[in-house]
Amino acid sequence: MIKEPTAAGYFVKSSEHREGINTIRLKKYNYTNVYGPLDSGIIPFSFFGTPSDTLDVFGRATNLGYGRIDSDMDAVSPKRGSLGPLGGSLGAGTTQLALTFVAQAFNDLQHNLASEARSHNALKLRGGPYSGMLPVRGWQNVDTRHTNFLENMYLGYLMPYLRENKRDETITSFDEFLKMFFGDFFNNVLLRDSLPLTRSAYSLSKRFTPLGSGLVIDLSNEDHNDDGQKYNEWLSHPSYNVVRDAAANFGFALDKHAPWRLIANLQSPKMLPYIQGKGLLQDKTIATRLIAGQPVQSSDVFNVFYDKIYKRDIDILKRSVYNFYVRFVENRPYISSAKSVGCSIDSSDGRAPTSRTMMAYRKKITYEQMENKYDDYFWLNQYFMIRIAEASGELNPEILQRQLKKVSYIKKYLGHDKALTYINEYVNILAPPLAKSLFGGAASSQNIQVTGQAASIPSAASTPGTSGY
Repeated sequence: MIKEPTAAGYFVKSSEHREGINTIRLKKYNYTNVYGPLDSGIIPFSFFGTPSDTLDVFGRATNLGYGRIDSDMDAVSPKRGSLGPLGGSLGAGTTQLALTFVAQAFNDLQHNLASEARSHNALKLRGGPYSGMLPVRGWQNVDTRHTNFLENMYLGYLMPYLRENKRDETITSFDEFLKMFFGDFFNNVLLRDSLPLTRSAYSLSKRFTPLGSGLVIDLSNEDHNDDGQKYNEWLSHPSYNVVRDAAANFGFALDKHAPWRLIANLQSPKMLPYIQGKGLLQDKTIATRLIAGQPVQSSDVFNVFYDKIYKRDIDILKRSVYNFYVRFVENRPYISSAKSVGCSIDSSDGRAPTSRTMMAYRKKITYEQMENKYDDYFWLNQYFMIRIAEASGELNPEILQRQLKKVSYIKKYLGHDKALTYINEYVNILAPPLAKSLFGGAASSQNIQVTGQAASIPSAASTPGTSGY
């Protein structure tokens, strides 16, 4: 049973999020203690640490990567063909989605709790926050969200940066724009404000949402920062225990810090039949998802239902930077400047200099022209340095140059995809996803050990020619 609060001001309120850290810690400790030892033995899920830790929100965020990184520590997103509709969706007139097996499990849970055929459960939920078990938010598309993020970055950061100190007047070509973007702007603005440029970095950042995994379903849009509301409207209602127990029977856990949020538990034996596609045929014992003739297992989920994001990173980066420049040129097609052209007769001083306004048009460039000038070697090297910086990894200049040579070597002899894989593996080892900020720092750059596919690649003795600015 959920414990009763013992004092006024027991919980954090949304308006109090700027209180001192000690006060916030105490109130979060109180909120966590409300749960106490749960008689059911069902431990609520927490994205912010070990759920049994009373200070999990301030501890190591061991679960923040849940559903967002696979066993290789690679950022992933659901395949579009692996998504299915959630029953009774309430979101903005559209059907909410989740991974197909998650949607199937949720729809069964919803039917169990809310259908008239299960009136004994429906009555327990009536009038409470879980009434109807209607999803308001499901899967969020990382592609759409990141595209919108880049748009806001262009309007809110890049354009003001160019206008500041008339930096835009020094840019007349794509070459100059590229130097500025990957140079001062990236280092002095994006890194300073923790603005992720690559889609991989964005997908793992706090600017994205756990809903992107396809494993999470929200039944409400409540404020996550208002612990009092969570307790008064959700935890203290008798239906909380009903839903918590029923959810576990269908392979879900409730979010400790958002009791309206369901998270698919990939390790639950109750979720496994849904992962395997049992129940899709008349014979409910037959698995319909197979690998080499054998039913899919929980360990296969990321291989079957997800794509690795890093494989698209460079294409997205190229297209984004190119589009930024095209828009910049469209909005500011020319640079105007005053130029002295001679003297005129002035009634007071005799002769005085005269000037006229000169216009220099910025050079346009096609996407094909950009690709011809800036080849794969350039983009791989640039991408490598960006990923290192985004991961907060540190490489001294000697190690960095050695690794750039190795990337070029792999590209030349093994191909673009192998070079991209090497970059991703190396960055993950240098600074594992979510580890730098949440686990206390990255590994020392002097002690990097490359494993997997990259380990078999010899060090480069020479480097093929690469393009530059």
